Amino acid sequence: MTKPILEFREDFPAFDHCIYLNLAGRGVLSRTTRAALDGGLDDQMLGRVRKSSWKAAADDARTHFARLIHARTNEIACMKNVSDGLNAIATSLPWECGDNLVYCPNFDHPNATFAWLNFQNLGVELRPVALLADGALDVAGIKSAMDRRTRLLTLSSVNFLTGMRAELGEIGACCRRNGVFFLVDGAQSTGVLDVDVQAECIDGWCTAANKGLLGTYGVGLTYCSDAWASRLKPLYLSRFGVDAGELPESEMGPADYKLYSGARRFEVGNANWTGLIALAASMRQMQQYSATDIQQQALSLALRLATGIREAGFVVPGSPRSALRSHIVTVYEGKDGGRRLEDLDQNLRAERVMFSRRLGTIRFGLHAYNHVADIDSVVRIATDTR
Repeated sequence: MTKPILEFREDFPAFDHCIYLNLAGRGVLSRTTRAALDGGLDDQMLGRVRKSSWKAAADDARTHFARLIHARTNEIACMKNVSDGLNAIATSLPWECGDNLVYCPNFDHPNATFAWLNFQNLGVELRPVALLADGALDVAGIKSAMDRRTRLLTLSSVNFLTGMRAELGEIGACCRRNGVFFLVDGAQSTGVLDVDVQAECIDGWCTAANKGLLGTYGVGLTYCSDAWASRLKPLYLSRFGVDAGELPESEMGPADYKLYSGARRFEVGNANWTGLIALAASMRQMQQYSATDIQQQALSLALRLATGIREAGFVVPGSPRSALRSHIVTVYEGKDGGRRLEDLDQNLRAERVMFSRRLGTIRFGLHAYNHVADIDSVVRIATDTR
């Protein structure tokens, strides 16, 4: 039995001090997550840490994340961040000179694009696909860019600036039919939008803890399907990626070592253990609520916000297709010049609204901890801005 979603907000002290709408930049910690983090730090401060308890927290994080994205626990690796996961998987594919990689640079975060540019050094052809006029993915263009030498198709689940969602299922099905690895940067959607990696034919999914999962920086989680993991050879290898049974890490084990059968083969060295303790607590807390309810709360409020600010005279891009809208709302200046972003920026800050500025826009990001009152306050501020 899941809890009513309205209870979620009660555990976030940030709302005692501000209207927090900056999830696209970073999330905030709940009291529950902070207590878990403090407990982990206290154990280390007082010298009562046992590494087995740290590893149990990592197992807990893998299990909760697997449940969140409809995967299996052995398909989850503990990483540092999104970039760590993307690079770990992409560099482990069996590339040959003349292979190609399909990506959408104007849809993805620039941080990810650098990973793909680096593949040119391996003789890999990059095939960028432009967006449609409305900012949506050109699904037909993506499909036509693939051929028998395509090894990887990669994109973001949600555009970090406009909030436009990707049509993951359709693209994933095309990749599956053609034997192409489908790798998704899930930084902007994980923890807010419900995803099923099995149903959407996603082979790899990389995310970080500090946005929708409401954890800390320096922790990431990566999914790699069992169907692919055994065929991938990590570029980096450490004892943590080797399956040596019950042997302690200080022992080498047999010379003919074997990698973990699943995604853990990508893990390198000690993890951010206290960060994983906090992340496991955060996911455990969120899973008291229905994933459908979390998504619906965030999406319905985002639509209310976009509609209200648009009616106030500002330009708010968005797709008429509900399936392409997300929990991110981006605001541009009004077309008539009467609604200036700098004025809106100052007025929002004056009333302690937290948001982010990206590429000349004002960007809001919502989670299930937001309520109608947050939205109506921002719409009022936008309406009063002259």
